[in-house]
Amino acid sequence: MAEGRAANKGRKAAEQALDDVNWKIGDWLLTGEAHLKEGAYQEAERITKTSRSTLYDYARVARAFPPPVRDKSLSFTHYKYLTPLSPDTQQTLLAEIRDHKMSSMALRKELGRRGMLTRWGRPRSLRGKKASSNKSRRVKIEIPKDEYQLLRDVALARGYSDGVNGVIRNVTLFWLASNKEVLMREVLVYQEKCEEDNARLKAERGAQPAKDKPPQSQQMTWPPRNTDNDPLLKEIRDRETQILHGIFKERGKIVADDANAMLRACVQTLVAGEFEDDEAFDHAEFESLLLAEREFVRRLEAADGAEGKISLMTGMLDAKEQQDRAAAKAVVDEIKAAGKQAAKDRRLAREAASKQEKSVS
Repeated sequence: MAEGRAANKGRKAAEQALDDVNWKIGDWLLTGEAHLKEGAYQEAERITKTSRSTLYDYARVARAFPPPVRDKSLSFTHYKYLTPLSPDTQQTLLAEIRDHKMSSMALRKELGRRGMLTRWGRPRSLRGKKASSNKSRRVKIEIPKDEYQLLRDVALARGYSDGVNGVIRNVTLFWLASNKEVLMREVLVYQEKCEEDNARLKAERGAQPAKDKPPQSQQMTWPPRNTDNDPLLKEIRDRETQILHGIFKERGKIVADDANAMLRACVQTLVAGEFEDDEAFDHAEFESLLLAEREFVRRLEAADGAEGKISLMTGMLDAKEQQDRAAAKAVVDEIKAAGKQAAKDRRLAREAASKQEKSVS
């Protein structure tokens, strides 16, 4: 019996001595940071043969609980579990630990019961965090390796048990909170501009005289039936998709949707009045207009940014004044002429190739 009490007393003395060493190392690291910065950890790692992450733990606990607030009746491990928690939670749990004489293992179990431990059994950082909500969303980002290493060191130094994610989350939330009014004004200005652009486009389209519209029999879906598998058509559609995707990335979905409608209207303008019905629409006509559309797409690709592309499409559809309509018609006629010339060149090339094959045979 006496031997058991002596062993238990010796164990407690050893644990107290180990706690004293941990506190001293943590305090020394905090002092060393002021003079050596990261060199303090390098030196401590060399002297104590202790891993860098453990040294960060010592410094983090010592920083959270300076000497005047430490209770010698509690172990270093008690304070280690409390460090990532908010100050109010720390004080509440300290009172419970003293009242119920909780061991560090009992404290760990209590934190687990309350959901304050991560899935790896480490204390969950609750500093500056709001309660989780099902309205939250995950965001994945890529950062350079050097910056990631810095963020990881900051996470260890500040006691974020969720590592780099915790640092990025808190920095992002702080920045959003600090700049919320500015950001909201920027969004409102953008939305108002989009609404003005939409209203202007609708007004311009509605102002076009009825006589300028092609007859109902000529307002047909482009391209005609049975042309979906044409390789040239597929190439053009893929390029149009890339253009709209670029506008989406630069200006947002609302503008990209409007740009899509404008693009379709421009294409219909190119083919308007060129055919009576699907049956009379032969391959030569199809190829000529398809090449005209490709020339239009080429000009879109060459336009500078989303604004340039939208400006080009608006110019083709503009009908506010007579001179605007004339300018738009000139652009359309020029593109259609380029398409007809390209179709003629392709036809001549095919005929030349066919003659060459016959002469060889």
